[in-house]
Amino acid sequence: MGMVAILAIAGCSSSSTSTPAPPTPVTSTVIDPTGDTNTGGSGTIYDITGFTISRTGPPGGHYTTITVKATFVQPVLLPAAGALPDATQLAFILAFDTDNNTATGTNYNLCSTGGGGTYNGADFIVDGNGATGNRLADGNYQITAQPASTATGEATVIASGNTMTWTVPISALSGVPAGPFNFGLIVGNGPAPSDCAPNSGFQPASDALAPLSGTPSSRTFTTWSH
Repeated sequence: MGMVAILAIAGCSSSSTSTPAPPTPVTSTVIDPTGDTNTGGSGTIYDITGFTISRTGPPGGHYTTITVKATFVQPVLLPAAGALPDATQLAFILAFDTDNNTATGTNYNLCSTGGGGTYNGADFIVDGNGATGNRLADGNYQITAQPASTATGEATVIASGNTMTWTVPISALSGVPAGPFNFGLIVGNGPAPSDCAPNSGFQPASDALAPLSGTPSSRTFTTWSH
């Protein structure tokens, strides 16, 4: 009888509950040709070679984070915390269209003399542009809602060699990119933009994205400004 009891207890102690799985990561990759930069630039002419964007979340939860990792021909230099970029340091706009409607948000057409890349209807941006997109005092970059440029949160960044990584909380994008969205990347240095990816315009973050609709917004930027 004693042996039976011991075996029963041992059998119960070996049982366990399964750990909830995280949501399946959604990843999209863009390859950008080298040498397709804008003409007439000076300083460091940042040239994108490609980037990957991933949407992830915690075990048992929903999508909470967007991570963007871009590679360049050149090593990436960032301005000091609280400063704007100079002619050798990376400036950028990371644009998100979260409602698939070009009539809302802001248009960015900053690579017309290079490989192209017009992003109509950006609803949110991570703002590191060369005119007003200074790096914050904590080393992060401001996320703003467009077209009002209202601050909604911050993106953390890591520059290592020729790679730049942004981590964007989905809560700063009104939580909308829990589903499909579009994105585009514009880079340059302090004086001027130099390259955009993808060259064809916004890239969908999954195959399930609905086609863009609407007439482009009248608020269009062709230089670093706000």
